[in-house]
Amino acid sequence: DKYLTDGIFADRIGADFIKVKRLKNGHESFFVELFSFFDDGIWALVEAWRAFKNSIVWAYITLARPRRWLKNGLLLTPLLFAGSAVGIEEVVAGLLALLAFSLAASSGYAINDIFDAPEDRKHPTKSRRPVALGKISVTGAWVYAGLLVLATAFTVSFIPALIPWIIGYLALTYTYSLFLKHVPVLEMIVVYVFYLTRVVAGGDVMGIAPSWWLLGIVLSCAVLVVSGKRYSESLRAVRRAVLTHYPRPFLTWLPFVGASATITLYVLYTIQSPHASIMLFVSNIFVVFAVLWYLRVLFTEGVEDIERRLWTDAVLTLSLILWGFSFLLGTYTLL
Repeated sequence: DKYLTDGIFADRIGADFIKVKRLKNGHESFFVELFSFFDDGIWALVEAWRAFKNSIVWAYITLARPRRWLKNGLLLTPLLFAGSAVGIEEVVAGLLALLAFSLAASSGYAINDIFDAPEDRKHPTKSRRPVALGKISVTGAWVYAGLLVLATAFTVSFIPALIPWIIGYLALTYTYSLFLKHVPVLEMIVVYVFYLTRVVAGGDVMGIAPSWWLLGIVLSCAVLVVSGKRYSESLRAVRRAVLTHYPRPFLTWLPFVGASATITLYVLYTIQSPHASIMLFVSNIFVVFAVLWYLRVLFTEGVEDIERRLWTDAVLTLSLILWGFSFLLGTYTLL
């Protein structure tokens, strides 16, 4: 009868849980009553959360894929690698750019789901996307994408320097959804360009030119992550048609190319950087560990959703936190 015991266990193993009304003899202790009250409160919150996740509001939130906004943090990396204090104006510009790119990306995800709906319905996980599932109509998805574009335009109006970047990003996104994603190799190159565009656009808006080291590290990370996703997708019985054009050895070795380049470039950066310090060099330990851990997970479980993996893999998350701490400490204190 207790959600905090049997209910959570049932959720973890994927079983159904039915909460029954408790039998009371009228002589329950204060602590029993208190625990029951707390348990009922948790159950009510769980039920409310489940109802919300089944609502149309949650369907539109899911269509926007807010978890994928994590990639837009690349817009702020020039600020992170600057190694010197910046003004509040640069920070505000960077945050507005982050918001604009997130809204623009969500419009692209909505359009992508419209065109991919027939294929998504055959996929074990993508079949749960709102358009493929039928929770959101094609018309509703188009209207939603249009509203997101309008919201992007409103945000960009505060930072005119971002206008050409957003226009180029949206044009490339829509072209990718319509055509480029079906062309082998080119479809991966376009995704690499998306990663680099965020870095360069963020630097342009904030007035901080990203170093060649940063661009090289981001490109090699993109190769690692994107090729890892393609490898994981290729293992499924039902997969995108473009994946049939990639031989298995190609998708197996490409993540190692990205991993090697990422580690090599980052190590060289910590040595050659004008902010080189002991702690900055120590941060290499966490970069190497995170890359090797990712490769281990990739070839044992597969990683199709890197953003979800970052939130659910405690070891990977902790290694990135430790990297951030050592990087900032080494870059800004020169310890």
